[in-house]
Amino acid sequence: MQVTIIGLRPVDFKAKDGNHIKGTSLFVAFPENGVTGNAAERVFASKEIELPKDLAPGSKVLLMYDRKGKIQSVVANAG
Repeated sequence: MQVTIIGLRPVDFKAKDGNHIKGTSLFVAFPENGVTGNAAERVFASKEIELPKDLAPGSKVLLMYDRKGKIQSVVANAG
């Protein structure tokens, strides 16, 4: 899915089950049928996902998901 980055937030905490959660929350906007303007949502990229070095608000990227909806890669300069 092609999106525009509108915000980034580092994530680093211990979950209630004791697992360490580390990565980046990406706040993204994208066109969607039935929405005037863009739809927006937050998605999570775990620390294992290599993010583009110059990722910043305004960047256009392609989010690649696995069949369970988990982000597998973030590719810079999409479209």
